[in-house]
Amino acid sequence: MKKKWTPQELEILDEMSEAYTPKQIAYRLRRRGYHRTTLAVHKKLYALGYSARPTLDNYSCSQIAQALSLNPCTVAKWVKRGWLKAIRRMAECTRISCQINSSKAFSSTN
Repeated sequence: MKKKWTPQELEILDEMSEAYTPKQIAYRLRRRGYHRTTLAVHKKLYALGYSARPTLDNYSCSQIAQALSLNPCTVAKWVKRGWLKAIRRMAECTRISCQINSSKAFSSTN
């Protein structure tokens, strides 16, 4: 029988999705009292649009704006212009992960 994911589990999954593998996330969930298999974590990550492989070079647009002392709207414009590759993480969440797509194009216009 399928057990629904709680908001707390989803929050933990969101926090850990970029830095940990599904196996590591399942282990950490068990340590916090939640019982999810590695396969269940992998399937949920996929359903939410996350990669099952951890990536350490992704940043939210607001993190990029803060690091560069810019308004987040400026970074959002860069995404719309294609200067940053962005991926919407969850339908109900406005968090976008960004990676610099082409530093040459980016630096020549700013």
